[in-house]
Amino acid sequence: MGLRKLNKEIKSGLPLLCYFVYCREHFFVTRSVEKIKSLIPEDQLSFNLHIYDLSERDTDIRAIIDSANSPGFFQSRKFILLLHYEKAKKKEREALFGYFENPSPDTRVVIFSEKEADPEIKKLFKAEQIISVDLSQPQMKHWVKAVATEMGLKLSDEIADLLMSLCNSNAGIIYSELEKLSLLGKKAPQISEVAEVVSGSVSQNVFLLAELVVKKRKKESFMMLEALQAENEPIALIGALNWKFADLERKGYFRDKGRYKRFLEIMIDTDRKIKNSQTSGVLEEALAKLLQT
Repeated sequence: MGLRKLNKEIKSGLPLLCYFVYCREHFFVTRSVEKIKSLIPEDQLSFNLHIYDLSERDTDIRAIIDSANSPGFFQSRKFILLLHYEKAKKKEREALFGYFENPSPDTRVVIFSEKEADPEIKKLFKAEQIISVDLSQPQMKHWVKAVATEMGLKLSDEIADLLMSLCNSNAGIIYSELEKLSLLGKKAPQISEVAEVVSGSVSQNVFLLAELVVKKRKKESFMMLEALQAENEPIALIGALNWKFADLERKGYFRDKGRYKRFLEIMIDTDRKIKNSQTSGVLEEALAKLLQT
């Protein structure tokens, strides 16, 4: 996967002159910057590591290029990191293109972008210089389990799925929650322990809500939803409910498979509305539909 390739390149000291890294997950950008930083002796950091955020309007692109062309401290290798390339203005990009046509052999330039490489970058860079760190769900799950192992935790597929749902597949939040579980000595955490520990706890109460809905207990379901909405983000609630409905289906709570399919359709539609910022009354509407199904 791209993340493994990026880590390998960093570990090798970034042997190529320039890299374009497509990454929408801020956590992976931050971690990569820290790893690159570790390549440089501490007394040389201020001279040989320069980080520029291209989303800032006062960015001096000419100063960036001059820095890239100037030698590093004591002839050491210099590293230039460019964040938010997708925010750069056209004239800034064109100036960078000019540099990439003849980059300095003593400097390593790494571009981080939330959008894929544009045609000009693809023309100037070789395939091995363009790295996509855009994890699919299976790849994210693999990453979660690998990080957990590094922290001394053993996660089942089911627990990894739950953690991803509760954290909305946000790598930074997942990493933080795994650290908590590790510090609490939860070597092989169970469902109840993960639900209890995860921040913004969508905990057991969401699971209880799912069971109430399946049993069509209307009054208690709406009371529970009201309490949960006061403390949790809608997207986190949707993720937890999705996971719990799937868990209940595996355990045979849905005798009618068609009913479970309709539940999924309602949840997918609700998730789409929330991601399009339609938050007012959306969860209540979804709950009413679920209870009628």
